Amino acid sequence: MGLLEKANGNYTNAVVHLKESIVLRKEIDHLQGLITSYTELGETYQMLNDHTSALEQLEKGLSLALLVKTKQKEMRLHKLMYDTYKELKNTELALQHFEKFFEIKSQLLSDEAANNIKKVQTKFEKEKSEKEAEMERFKNVELKKANTIIEQKNKDITDSINYAKRIQLGILPPNEVLDNCFKNYFVFYKPKDIVSGDFYWAVNSANRNTNEKLSIIAAVDCTGHGVPGAFMSMLGNTLLNQTITNPEVRTAADVLNYLNTKLPENLKSTGAEQNIRDGMDMTLCIFDFKNMKMEFAGANNPCWVIRDNEIIVLKGDKQAISASVDIEKRDFTNQIFDLKKNDFIYLLTDGFCDQFGGPKEKKFTYKRLRDLLLTNYSKSCEQQKELLNSVFEDWRGDLEQIDDICIIGIKV
Repeated sequence: MGLLEKANGNYTNAVVHLKESIVLRKEIDHLQGLITSYTELGETYQMLNDHTSALEQLEKGLSLALLVKTKQKEMRLHKLMYDTYKELKNTELALQHFEKFFEIKSQLLSDEAANNIKKVQTKFEKEKSEKEAEMERFKNVELKKANTIIEQKNKDITDSINYAKRIQLGILPPNEVLDNCFKNYFVFYKPKDIVSGDFYWAVNSANRNTNEKLSIIAAVDCTGHGVPGAFMSMLGNTLLNQTITNPEVRTAADVLNYLNTKLPENLKSTGAEQNIRDGMDMTLCIFDFKNMKMEFAGANNPCWVIRDNEIIVLKGDKQAISASVDIEKRDFTNQIFDLKKNDFIYLLTDGFCDQFGGPKEKKFTYKRLRDLLLTNYSKSCEQQKELLNSVFEDWRGDLEQIDDICIIGIKV
């Protein structure tokens, strides 16, 4: 209601409703929503020419945006504060927020685009002492030029990332491999951005002692999403492929231990201050269908087994596979589980459970996902996959997807 009143120019009424939204969102501890409410209230005060109240609300929003690290909202807040200080003719503070606005925006662009923005900022700083009319002329002319450059570079980057998506999809196991591993299965894979930090990996192998067929599958959640997560996923896939031919890797836990050792070696740093702390969470299962056995090892993430209308939770170790060299690393636990016909095995990352949505814009939660799977595990794999997508989209509604998603289901 506050947004509708604001859009219709009824700013006084908008203030009343936006203040109420702040009270309600504080009660449910909804930080993302609070940031939005503070931002909209600050902009409404700005339209009422109440700059003091506007800055008070925008400062509150900015503090929360920095706390939860939401760059898009932080960028908008800096832009609004720039506009407000400009109206107050406070050139110094206006410039500070103007620079921060462009600094955040440049993080989404290529190095060349960022350099162009830096040049604009440098020229802006040189001319900050000139009269206001000159500063306005600069903004209208030079920023328009910079925005044109940014738009072109953004298009170039998006085109490149779309091509990178084709490369990343190429490392995922094709249907032929999955069909050879499992008779009944589904993979629900939904990246947040064009490329993903989540990935799945599968391969047919053989027991090193008995030479009997083994089907191996993993669901992996790398640090971050988008381009940074995608880089880590490529490295994770490469290391997983190396485990197949390594004679020292014999169990599911051995696979995770191997990655925990090799990841720091492949992400070298030149000093302690540059120590890379990224890594990945993982669920990995090795199936011996002839002997009805399953090995499981997990880095933070679990494996769920549904049998006879009950769910069995196999918990992973509470540690990630880490690229860091200055933390204590423990061996992962290898768990052996006896399978029964018609068991349904689920491997998953945390993206589905952490998604905000529903009537109160809260997380979906692991419990709600377990109940959903328990109610529907007797359906076909294709029906389960379609149901997961439908439930996720209904829950998310108009909210942004916050993370990559990967859920794998396998029927024994």
